[in-house]
Amino acid sequence: MSSTVPLTGSMPPVRHGGAVAAVLALALVSGCTWPFAQGERREVAGLPVLHMTADRTLEEAAVPTTVDAHAWVWKSPGGSDIQRILPVPTGAVVHMDDGVAGLDTATGETVWSFRFQEHGIRTDVAPTPDRRRVAVVADEAVVLLDSATGAEIGVYEYEPGPRTIGPTRLAIDGPAGLVVDAGLVSARPQEIGAIDVTLDPWAFDGDDRGWHTEVRACDEGISPPRIEGGFAFPGGVVLLHGCGEPKGSDDPAEDAGVSELVALDANDGEELWRLRTGEDFTVEHHENNPGNGGHFAVLDGVAVRQNLAPHRGTLVIDTVAGEVISDELPHLMATTESDFVVRVLSDGYVALAGAGLSRHGEQWGRYELRDFSGRARAAVPAKIVQADGLLPLEDALVRLDWTDPDDPHLVVLDWDGTGEPTARIPTEVKVETREVTGRTQAEMEVGPAGTFVAVPGAVLLREYRHGRPQTRISGFTG
Repeated sequence: MSSTVPLTGSMPPVRHGGAVAAVLALALVSGCTWPFAQGERREVAGLPVLHMTADRTLEEAAVPTTVDAHAWVWKSPGGSDIQRILPVPTGAVVHMDDGVAGLDTATGETVWSFRFQEHGIRTDVAPTPDRRRVAVVADEAVVLLDSATGAEIGVYEYEPGPRTIGPTRLAIDGPAGLVVDAGLVSARPQEIGAIDVTLDPWAFDGDDRGWHTEVRACDEGISPPRIEGGFAFPGGVVLLHGCGEPKGSDDPAEDAGVSELVALDANDGEELWRLRTGEDFTVEHHENNPGNGGHFAVLDGVAVRQNLAPHRGTLVIDTVAGEVISDELPHLMATTESDFVVRVLSDGYVALAGAGLSRHGEQWGRYELRDFSGRARAAVPAKIVQADGLLPLEDALVRLDWTDPDDPHLVVLDWDGTGEPTARIPTEVKVETREVTGRTQAEMEVGPAGTFVAVPGAVLLREYRHGRPQTRISGFTG
């Protein structure tokens, strides 16, 4: 049962940026893309920050349909380690180990930044489902920023749970919660048969109403339910839970411990839909640890179970209708014949297919752009050299070629083209993959998990230097 109730007495104190003292911060410029001379030093939730907001308004941009040139290199301030690149409507937000920065993807300039100044503080970052706000968490505070301007919307302080060690992940079963447009959603299992789910609203938005609901789980009552994770989508949140003892990842009737997916309306907590493992879907093949980027990635109106690699899996769900689009995307990869999903998109997927096709004395295959029924909409022949480092765009397939560590570059292949590159673009940043031994690791370090992505205005590639901080991003435009 669900009820909408005001949260009284349990809401942590809220602080606003205007209520704290601030002084102008002066620093030296590092490179041509970081305006150190601008910014404001102040405290947020007792933590020192350097905060710069945008002095101009960026227009919303379209994602490139292809690329043909290298445009710029962005350097992080003070050698901050770049974690991920997050697309937002006006460009991109860069998640660093000490904070975030908003980029103008047309020029590579920093338009805003928010960085903690205390040594040793590590941040976690998550956009709201509409990507117009970005939540930054450190220590015991969540700071909500406007993704276009970096302006502080408000600060939510919370008390971490007893099992918390260090910075939290913004997960549904974490002490902070899962970020949705209206606030933070958290979940706690009951002893038998149910899970308590709560929305703590952003009180600084002027709406102090939250909700609490009890989600039915594990009707057999053999043990307390286990929260395996969760994800948000526009208008809702999905809870993943398991029952009984976790099963092995090779058991198709139990998706690595997940028994059910339950979607709740983010506005009132009402149940929207429910899918059961073994009844509504199965996952028969696992290569990826679900911890690598989470169980699911949300791609517009669909969610893909990442059982192969980030943004790659055999199960795809329509998050609006609560229906399984497919639970049998192909995953055969062999030296003689392959039919293997290499990237799931919001309206289909890219597969590497081929049967050792001979071309000019070499073995060639083809990349196919398919809808979820398996029908090929476009294809391009190519040497079968890799199933990772791929970025599908509307008019082209962009492949990161790192075979020569001294000369990494982007290879641009037009859909329905001959397979000959239309462009070969030097990356201008290091991509050192000698120590990368598997496809999953490659996709984490240089792939769709926020390191090789298409965002409004540009294609962005984070450098990869094994065992060293990643401090640079290359921008490519078409």
